[in-house]
Amino acid sequence: LKLQFLYLIECMTRTQPPPAIFVLAIACVYANGQGDAYDECVGNRCVAADQQCTDPVKTTTQLGNFICSCRDDPSVNETGGPVTAPCPVDECRGTPCGVGQACTDELTPTEGDYTCACLTRPEVSEVGRAVVSCVFVDECASQPCAAEQTCEDPAQNVPGNYMCVCANGAARVGGAALCEHNECLGGDRCGLGQTCKDRLQGLLPAALGNYVCMCNATGATAVGRPVAACPEGGPAVGNELEKVVWALGGAVAGLLLLLLCCAVCWCKRKPRGE
Repeated sequence: LKLQFLYLIECMTRTQPPPAIFVLAIACVYANGQGDAYDECVGNRCVAADQQCTDPVKTTTQLGNFICSCRDDPSVNETGGPVTAPCPVDECRGTPCGVGQACTDELTPTEGDYTCACLTRPEVSEVGRAVVSCVFVDECASQPCAAEQTCEDPAQNVPGNYMCVCANGAARVGGAALCEHNECLGGDRCGLGQTCKDRLQGLLPAALGNYVCMCNATGATAVGRPVAACPEGGPAVGNELEKVVWALGGAVAGLLLLLLCCAVCWCKRKPRGE
């Protein structure tokens, strides 16, 4: 009984488990083996702030049965002492995501492994940071690209992030692209008897109207429009052999015309009767 009294005094003042002598004394005094009520979690048993302590037994006859578990993931725990491994951290508790977004955390000790996803479009998400915006606007609806370009807006929640794509795959973000384009194709830019050539291969949309029309018969040219006075017919200027033939033909015709003029003049100057 004296030992029991001393033990009760110890129970009122202790912050640590009672000495073994008191445990043995109580075990002998209480034949039923249940002993005195004692919560081993009294005091800083688990040490770390990210851990919590529970004592499922709370009796002096079964000391060392307290459990330390991680606050954010109680499945990570150890019995009789603090958790030695790093505790998982639920970063979503700090509400790192923006309005209209859901936060999920893989519950690992690694910082920045949480994911923010838009509630309306869960496929739009960011890891370790909030989504820029969950307001979606299809900027291609306003047709911001040139007529011969395709508009794509893969991230409709980021203003100015649409792309104008050329037929050859060249693209520009946030504005019309500069596409290689031959204005002489796909239409009769020049008139009959004329040849069309795009000297800049038209970088759309800046270089439209830079094609050249050349008259096959005279070689006259005009930029961005047909030659005003051009005889119909004649070979294309692009054929070098035919250009030489036409040049020789023109020279011969000129020479014959000159000889004819000389003959007429000689006839007029010649006295009659000769």
